[in-house]
Amino acid sequence: MQSLKNRKVTVMGIGLHGGGIGTIKFLAKEGAVITATDLRDENKLAPALEALKGLPVRFILGRHDKDDFIEADLIVKNPGVPVNSPWLVLARAHGIKITSDIGLFVERNLAFTVGITSTKGKSTTASLIAHILKTAGVATLLAGNIRISVLEILPQIKKKDVVVLELSSWQLEDLEGHNWSPQVAAFLNLLPDHLNRYGSMEEYGESKKLIFKFQTKKDFLVANFDDRYVKTASRNSKSRIKFFSTAGDSSETPLAVFINDGRIFSDFFGQTALMNVEDIPLKGRHNTQNVVAAVAAIGAILKHPDSPIKDIHADIVREAIISFRPPQGRLEELAVLNGIRYINDTSSTTPDATYAAINSYPKDRIILIAGGENKNLSYAFLAEEIVKGIKFLILLEGSASNALLKELNNLSWNKFIKGINNLDIAVKEARARAEAGDIVLLSPGAASFNLFAHEFDRGDKFKNAVFSIKL
Repeated sequence: MQSLKNRKVTVMGIGLHGGGIGTIKFLAKEGAVITATDLRDENKLAPALEALKGLPVRFILGRHDKDDFIEADLIVKNPGVPVNSPWLVLARAHGIKITSDIGLFVERNLAFTVGITSTKGKSTTASLIAHILKTAGVATLLAGNIRISVLEILPQIKKKDVVVLELSSWQLEDLEGHNWSPQVAAFLNLLPDHLNRYGSMEEYGESKKLIFKFQTKKDFLVANFDDRYVKTASRNSKSRIKFFSTAGDSSETPLAVFINDGRIFSDFFGQTALMNVEDIPLKGRHNTQNVVAAVAAIGAILKHPDSPIKDIHADIVREAIISFRPPQGRLEELAVLNGIRYINDTSSTTPDATYAAINSYPKDRIILIAGGENKNLSYAFLAEEIVKGIKFLILLEGSASNALLKELNNLSWNKFIKGINNLDIAVKEARARAEAGDIVLLSPGAASFNLFAHEFDRGDKFKNAVFSIKL
């Protein structure tokens, strides 16, 4: 691991989620000579620039300059920047090393590491794993694709700690050159997403498989037996596989964790059921799957020969699951006002996620706020589910909304309004149609960048609109 002191480092993509901020702060502390460049201007990056105020950084905003890519000693790319960006192609042609925040992290991290990836559920599962470990008194740090920079937690990590990382496909691509996989990897599912970046589902799946590519025979892969792609892909792993399922036990393959007769069973906790499914406070079948995955991951952590912890009592696991609350923006219950529940599910950025959300509540009581920008995904099956009985649909502006609207028109369903361009209006329209017992659910099923800075900005604006309601 080479020192960064006095090295010329170009940070490509400052971003607004915190990763770029964490990277620049880390590089400044390491004594690097930093250039931070982003195609967005200072107005759009204002929150990030405020957080970086006073640091010795040269900013190039609204453009990229060639010299910053061919004269640097190192380029640290934002995970959102595609690996085939022309600027990165140029840098490689000049022999410039390219890494990312997660790459810098794994070069320096000495702690036992658990990594979670999927299309849907990785934030909740990663957070629950960390919550179980912390409840058991294990020194645990959570970071990754969860608005917590891996480089911000790096100074806090001790060798006997456990690090839990939520890893996106983009972050996994950045790790391939480091020949690194976590000691315990969890692969939950693969659903259509990011097809505006990947040429096919096969290409998208290959990026997800990187989470276990470099595991060894002593490592563990926690894999979803119910997901056809994950089940097949995991067979190529060199590591020990721990399958989990919510569909019952299997005569085909031993399952580490499964549900039978409404109860969760785990091979680590013996023949006695860990808990009843009905005692899980999280809403929706998808969250039941997240809980089962987390239990399987805990078992794998305890059985790994390098793990700093070897035992957690079943009562502690059960207590942690019952006390757990979902991360921000994931079926997050905001308030009950005049008998109307307001739910923030802004992290629903695919139609699959919105499908899961509307099936977590009585459909005929849902007033759904959805829509945004499309990622080359189909909205046909979501339209069919909406038509089955939600009370009303409020569509935000965007190409995904247009795709959903086309499918709804094909089904001759018209209980919606369209063209809404801010969430104050959306909440006002929802309130006008809601009555006690109804649920106003923000679950967009689409990207946010046409109307908002990012998905959490969308969620924050929804919260502000809800909390501004005068009773």
